[in-house]
Amino acid sequence: LQDSLGGNCRTTMISTISPASVSYLESVNTLKFANRAKSVKNVAVVNEDKSQKAMLSAYQAEIERLRRQLHDKERDSTQTDLADRQRLEQERQARLEKTVIVTELAKRQMEVEAAMQEKNTMEHRIRELETMLISGGRRVEETEEFQEAIERERLRLQQEQQSQLSEIEKERRRLQAEKEAFERERTQFMK
Repeated sequence: LQDSLGGNCRTTMISTISPASVSYLESVNTLKFANRAKSVKNVAVVNEDKSQKAMLSAYQAEIERLRRQLHDKERDSTQTDLADRQRLEQERQARLEKTVIVTELAKRQMEVEAAMQEKNTMEHRIRELETMLISGGRRVEETEEFQEAIERERLRLQQEQQSQLSEIEKERRRLQAEKEAFERERTQFMK
């Protein structure tokens, strides 16, 4: 009865009961069993032919399914490898750009320091020359022409220095902005 109720077949059940009062208990048990048997749900499965031809076609279908799975996995891993290579190349490029920017910034900083030192050296040299020159009992630095020449030279040097400093400062700001933009891009890329 187990194969009929839970197996792979269609089952019809006929329950018979007796109207006699002597069979009352047996009739109640029969009705309970029929009610429980009625609630059993079967999922029928087609019986497969186990011949060699049927097994061969089943194996071929399984092989084809496994080949498709293998092909899909290879394609996915190729795409993943390509994405990893692209990410690594971008990171390498970003490090290279950062190195170039830092080097350029250091170079500009050295130029600013050299310009400041040159300015200090020139001012010191001018002061030395001022103290050495004497004209007609008067010191040369006390004459109006000398004062005007010094003032002109000082203005020219200041303008030249300011021009150089402003160019270097503009370049430094540009490089700093590039560096910050690069850092933002790298941070976004890493997310």
